[in-house]
Amino acid sequence: MPLLNPFFKILDRCLEAIEVTSAAILLSSAVFVVLADILSRTVLGHSISWATELARYAIIWMVFIGSSLAARTGAHITIDVAAELLPAKFARILLLFASILSAIGCALIAYLGQTLVSMMMMFSQKSPSLEIPMWIIYCIIPVSFFMMSVRFIQAGFAIQMDQRRLNLAASAG
Repeated sequence: MPLLNPFFKILDRCLEAIEVTSAAILLSSAVFVVLADILSRTVLGHSISWATELARYAIIWMVFIGSSLAARTGAHITIDVAAELLPAKFARILLLFASILSAIGCALIAYLGQTLVSMMMMFSQKSPSLEIPMWIIYCIIPVSFFMMSVRFIQAGFAIQMDQRRLNLAASAG
């Protein structure tokens, strides 16, 4: 098991860099395009036809990437009443089970999202204003849910490692 800890640290840093950088670029792009469109309408009297569509897709992508960041920090909505009522050992088991279940659920949605993206590739549908293939827009679904699945697996290993540390501390004391 000691090899997993450095692996997860490296994986965590790489995913975090991707998540934070992507979210910052997407938010900046959406704000810049919307402001440019407002300025263009105000000063030139013409709107940028593709601005709202680009801003919409950037925000959607940012939300999906942000969901992976939320999984990393434990910011997703949870029902932890049972964990609060149980003794610490059983609460950790319940949280581990919830992490595993969340990882499986996210992996399933990532798989189904990949199926959707594959179907979108066959249809050759394009977005109305940007005229980019819709499968590119939809590919955020499998990517973000795969990243969330990895994050929930990391959370499960963290819970397991915390339990081992507690067991070692209890046996040493």
